[in-house]
Amino acid sequence: MKYYLVDLRALPISERAAACKKMEQGAWDVFEQLGSSGLEAAKVAWTSPEDFESSIFFPKGCSCTLLGN
Repeated sequence: MKYYLVDLRALPISERAAACKKMEQGAWDVFEQLGSSGLEAAKVAWTSPEDFESSIFFPKGCSCTLLGN
């Protein structure tokens, strides 16, 4: 399983929760990260053999960091 940190701050605040819901459809689990502006990031546990960043579940325009396997 790979773990990613997805920075959602590139999205309008009104779209961030929906982006997490979309990631939840393909990920094993999604952990929302709150910051000073509300929902700012999500830690994603990815088990699919498909590449997360090129999948239909990845929120386009966001940056992503691989945290580990």
